[in-house]
Amino acid sequence: MQEDFIAQAGGGRCDGWPGFVGGRGACGGSRKLFVARRTRGVAYGFRLRLLSLVLLVTAPQQLIATTRYADQLSRECDDLIAVSLKRPYGWAWAKERGQVKSKPAVQTADFDPPGTAGAAFVLYWSGDFLDRPAYREAAYNAARGIAAAQQSTGQIPANPVFSPAVVGGHDPSQLVANRAASRAALALYLSLLDDTGGKDENLRRYAAAPLNWLLKQQGAGGAWPQSHPPTTAPKDAVRIIRLDTPDYRDSVFAMLLASEVLGDVRTRFSVERSIQLLLRMRIGGALRPGNFLWATAYTLDGYASPRLPDYPPGVDVLASRNAMQILSAAYLMLDDPAPYDGEKNAWSKPLLDAAIGIGKLPKYEGKWLRRYDFDVRATPAPPSTQPTGFETTPPFIPPSQRTDVWGLSTLTEDAQNLVDSGRERFGTALAVNFTIHQRLAAALCGLDDDPFSVELPVRDEDVAGYLKDHVAKFSSLDEPPMSSLSERVRRIYLLLIRAKLERRLLR
Repeated sequence: MQEDFIAQAGGGRCDGWPGFVGGRGACGGSRKLFVARRTRGVAYGFRLRLLSLVLLVTAPQQLIATTRYADQLSRECDDLIAVSLKRPYGWAWAKERGQVKSKPAVQTADFDPPGTAGAAFVLYWSGDFLDRPAYREAAYNAARGIAAAQQSTGQIPANPVFSPAVVGGHDPSQLVANRAASRAALALYLSLLDDTGGKDENLRRYAAAPLNWLLKQQGAGGAWPQSHPPTTAPKDAVRIIRLDTPDYRDSVFAMLLASEVLGDVRTRFSVERSIQLLLRMRIGGALRPGNFLWATAYTLDGYASPRLPDYPPGVDVLASRNAMQILSAAYLMLDDPAPYDGEKNAWSKPLLDAAIGIGKLPKYEGKWLRRYDFDVRATPAPPSTQPTGFETTPPFIPPSQRTDVWGLSTLTEDAQNLVDSGRERFGTALAVNFTIHQRLAAALCGLDDDPFSVELPVRDEDVAGYLKDHVAKFSSLDEPPMSSLSERVRRIYLLLIRAKLERRLLR
């Protein structure tokens, strides 16, 4: 009887009676028939709602809360869109929430990672996860805004000025230009283009200019130079290579992603030249701890020179970590290069050698020293962080003498697993949570500093145990969001991860 009622009740009207489609003949009759069937339908509807209420009350608490983080993700994405700088030529975001004005005005946008590109990235993939086309559209509008701010050279400025009608502004003059905003913009374009199967010509055109500009930034020997000191006027600075910052690593990541999405042969050559130089810069020779690792900084010819007093030669674990991430990404995505000149120039073996070298470095209370002397055994122990005598504050420890885990335990384990299990199996495990292309783009957008870590559970049955062991990782999601754009964007990315695990928990 309920099906009979639903079949006859439509969205139109019949001779003044709601619920029927067509004229009186089509309705087949009288008000009495309508009232009778409607009454039975209401009764069945009431019983159905009552049954749903009973099931809801008796359902396990876990089932009731299945969408907690997905709902929170949706709310925070809505709030992020609400504070965007909406212009006819595209969207962007300011550095702080309080900087957004109620009416369109001249405002400075934030393109430094994570910035606007990071905001668009999390919106797009949150929209994909939640099936919210409005979020994906917002990301595309942000891509338009970034493209509108592009300079004639192809560089994307870090802090362009968004006026009601046009966008302007440029970065201050430096010996070596800031590449971070251009890499983040390129990553956003490529991530969106990849999701369209490479069919969106607008995104392809957007990506071409910053890619060409970045390729021109690379040195002939494969280096990605930086200025030293970084804030000095160009005439007072020199070009060097630094590995302890993400710049060299992220520049190679950008070329890898472009090679995969665009199939541009220039980017493959760029990656190979960068890694050839990286391998030449390894500390090697004697059989001792620290062999086959990397120093902090080099001259453009690839030598760790004592003429750089701020960066004395020696093993820098943070620089070594960034170098190992480059090798991991290149081997995972491109495999070892083919032999040439009778010698195999592999990437997997130097990766394993570096993992072994990290394991031989002395540790202090389970942590590595940031920088070791060239003769590792002669490196003095780090100073105590505890106050002495009548002092009430901990002593200042120079950055080079600080200790931390630096993510090295996970990295060395992942490197070993990558080579032992094989590229395909390792890549499949990574793709359970995010694709390799998404992970690269997230790193370039400033959202993930260890994009090829298999930290997240691969099997659904392991999700509950992972969440139990990593409560602290997601505890910040219970706190109110911060006002800065960078903090809010990273928080939404963490929310997306948690919501994905939430869904997997109840498959």
